[in-house]
Amino acid sequence: MESVMGGRFAKSKRFLYLCRKLRETVLRLLSHLHMQFVEGGFLPCAYEYEIEDGQEVPPLTLYTADNTCVRVAGKIDRIDRYYSKNGRQYIRVVDYKSGNKQFNLNDVLAGLNLQMLFYLHCIVKNGTGQFENALPAGVLYLHASDPVSEHGHSDPLEKIEQDRKKATA
Repeated sequence: MESVMGGRFAKSKRFLYLCRKLRETVLRLLSHLHMQFVEGGFLPCAYEYEIEDGQEVPPLTLYTADNTCVRVAGKIDRIDRYYSKNGRQYIRVVDYKSGNKQFNLNDVLAGLNLQMLFYLHCIVKNGTGQFENALPAGVLYLHASDPVSEHGHSDPLEKIEQDRKKATA
């Protein structure tokens, strides 16, 4: 803020508040990512990866009951990889979420919100090169918004952090 925006001078209280909230969000996300990589064993291997023709993961081609061709293509925010002790490669697809949309298993069972699972299936079924013989590990939705923003100013920090960890587990 000092070097790029000329400091705090002539900035509204709202602007300064939003800058502070943005800083808190970025620091919380970095801390969460650090914890994931240290404790989970997965490491990122691709960012903004496009499933498209000419890539190591071409689109998935499906056919409907009336023989209509459907091609599944798109862009994955992040792909993580884990190597087991026996050398098997496991892949996790990560989607960053800035809103408050939550993953709901009932939606998946009803055939809704399958995008990330389709992407994972594309990698496992069609992957070549670095993704050849990959096994599915799962999908991860990483929320950028504060999952406990409904807490009041008087709530104890320990309670807020406990709820935040529960919400991101």
